[in-house]
Order: sequence, then structure tokens, then C-alpha cells
Amino acid sequence: YNPRDRQDFAQLFPDFPRPFCLAMIRIDEDKKSIEEMAHIFTAMLQAAHAVVDRIYYAHMLANGGLLLVLSESQPEALETLREKLLNEMGFSVHGVLGQPYQDSADLPAAFDQLQCMELMPSSSNIVSYADFDAAENSHVAMPLTFSALHEMYGALSTGNETLARIILNDCTDTLLRHPDQLMMARHTHSMISHMLAQLKMEYPTALFSVVIPAFDAGNLEYLFRNELPSCLHAISLSLMEMQSEEADLPTNVLQFINDNIFSNELCVTYVADRFGIAKATLQKIIKVATGTTFSVYVGTQRLERAYRLMQEPGVSVQRVSEMCGFSSTNSFYKAFRRKYGVAPSAVTGVPDSEEEKAELEQNLADDPLDD
Repeated sequence: YNPRDRQDFAQLFPDFPRPFCLAMIRIDEDKKSIEEMAHIFTAMLQAAHAVVDRIYYAHMLANGGLLLVLSESQPEALETLREKLLNEMGFSVHGVLGQPYQDSADLPAAFDQLQCMELMPSSSNIVSYADFDAAENSHVAMPLTFSALHEMYGALSTGNETLARIILNDCTDTLLRHPDQLMMARHTHSMISHMLAQLKMEYPTALFSVVIPAFDAGNLEYLFRNELPSCLHAISLSLMEMQSEEADLPTNVLQFINDNIFSNELCVTYVADRFGIAKATLQKIIKVATGTTFSVYVGTQRLERAYRLMQEPGVSVQRVSEMCGFSSTNSFYKAFRRKYGVAPSAVTGVPDSEEEKAELEQNLADDPLDD
């Protein structure tokens, strides 16, 4: 679940319970293979449905926790689930039950509430968030909430380095004053690193060379004040350059076509490969920029340039046809007649030879011009 996408989540689940509360349970051991985690998740989910009433939604999180959306608070049922997993399956788990909320608009706040699990030692029971007193709540306050993390993600995605740096700086100020500084630093660095890794997966070409700083317990201030800000700067700069190139793509594509207008290799595949885009994308770019298709645009540009070339003294139709990239003099002749309504020789002032006339007339008879 991503709190930033609450609107999409609510649309997918229009009958979202009101009120609701979130619960998370997680096995105490984290050194498990992917196959083992998949087996554990299946077993946990089956046990949860057997013991807990009215589970509206269940999801396995990346940290190995089982997130449950419940239609009501059920601390006794969750404790029964914990005992079942321990006694029948040998899974030692601990968990937290959040406070009730009214509707899906409260999902970000409810999700942030579960972060206290990151600070909880392995427990023999399910802890209710409401059981934490004010002092413990202030101690549990995270330097970087999931909401702030997603705000940082959005800022970097749009090239807003300033906002991302402000969020990181506020987080660092809180982190370096925290009584459990090292533990908080590990958790916060993990959150940021996973977010940056997600960005790199989404933009592999633009962010290939960006290196995410490794955790350094010996110099936390340098890590959060220098290395991570430098990483954010590199990511923001790379994404801005990528977006700038994408904005200039239509201009660059047309420039490339015009520069190579006489090349025999010029075709949709050739140009699309040159810019690393799909042929359908290229056709859309040409359509928006010129109002016509790739082949019509190229043909028109070649004919217009051919018309200007033929006004030079002494030039032949065959030579112009070759220079302008037409496959044959015959195809050039027909295309020219179709566009300008006259034969090329009418522009050059040099009459066609008798042999050329005969060949062209025979070809035109076999393949007449379109109306």
C-alpha cells in the first residue's frame, strides 16, 4: 500500500469499511529466503482468515509484515492469531493494532501509526497503539514518516530538488537529536535507500550512474548532511535533463529527418531506432508536429527540395531523382506530377529524351496516377 495513492485505492475499493483500523503482524526472524517468506505469508494469511472476523483487505509488505485492514478493532482475535501461529506453526510473531479511523481518507495517518512496530522489540503479545502513553509516543516519533518519504519521492520525480532537500534536512535534524540515534539512522537510511532504488528502477537509463550511499554508522552526520544530499542532487539533475530531452524530442526528431531527408536509409524504423523510441511513438510525434504521417512528410520535403534543385541550370531529372532519395526516376516522375500537376521537365526546361518519354508513358499506363 502506498499512502500517496489513497485516491486510487479508494476507487478500487468503493465499499471500504467505515470505520476501520489497520493491524500489522510480523515474524521475529528476518533471515528467511524468498521461498520461505512466501510459505510463511500463505500460512499467516490462512490462519488470519480462520481466526479474525471481517478482514477487509490483506497485503504482504516488503518488510515481511502482514498488513490487515479490519472493519473493527479486534485485539483479542489478533492475540489468538499470534498464539495459533506460535503453537501450531512455530512462527514467533509480534504486532501492533492501530486506532480506529473513519474512512479511506485517513489511510495515510493510519499507516503512519504502524511505524511504531519498527521500534518495538520482539514481543510476546499484540500491542495496541492506544496502549502507548504520551511519553512513549513522543519517543516513537519517526524522523521520516512514510508520507514525508512519498513527498520526497514526488519531488525528486519532478526535479524539485529543493523540496526533497528540505524534507531530508528536517529529518536529519530530528534524527541527530534522537536518543536512539543509531537505530533511527539505520531505519531512516533504509527507507530512503529503498525509495531511491525504486526511482532507479523506474528510470534505469537516466539514473544508471547514480550511486546510493551505503550506511556508515561511524559518521552519521556526514552521511545525512553530505552524501545523501549529493545523491538527491545527482538524481534530480539527471531527471531534469531527461525531461528536458523528452521535451525537445519532437524538435530533434524533425531536425534529424530534415538533415537526412535524401538518405536511402530514411524510414520509420531507422529514425525510431536512432532515438530509442517505438515506431508508433515516432508516428505520433510526426503527426502532432506536422499534421501528417511520416511517409507523407518525408515525400513532401523531398519533392519541395527537388523542385528547388531542378531550377538550377543544366540539371537532369534523373540526377535530381537520385539526389533526393527516390527509388527510381519513374517513382519521382509520378510523385512530382501528382503534387505539381506538371512533368519535372517543365521545371528544368530540359525536355525528356524520346527514350525517357516512352519509358515513362509505358510505366504510367501500367500504373496510372491517382486522382
